[in-house]
Amino acid sequence: MSYRSEDASEAYRLAGCGLTPSDIITARYNLTDVLAQGYLSPVAAAVLADETATYFQVRLDQALDARGASVRTLMDSSSEWTFTKIGALLRITKQRARVVAERLRRP
Repeated sequence: MSYRSEDASEAYRLAGCGLTPSDIITARYNLTDVLAQGYLSPVAAAVLADETATYFQVRLDQALDARGASVRTLMDSSSEWTFTKIGALLRITKQRARVVAERLRRP
């Protein structure tokens, strides 16, 4: 088991607060319970919450990028895939489908 980052300074920051890789993995499943146990110092709790948020933000960005790429692939595969039809498929508005398709096209 290891820390999320390959950056040694990040691992030292986490370990310096008394956090183990096991603490970090457990927090990914239920941060609220880990914090409620009360064994972490306020500094360690803040660092653990930040690490958990960063982990999920990276995963969210990857999922949103994949969704945008998939929508663009659908649209490129056939002219029948309109924003209205994609919106119905994903249960979002056609305006939101347009935003999803444009996700990776931004500079």
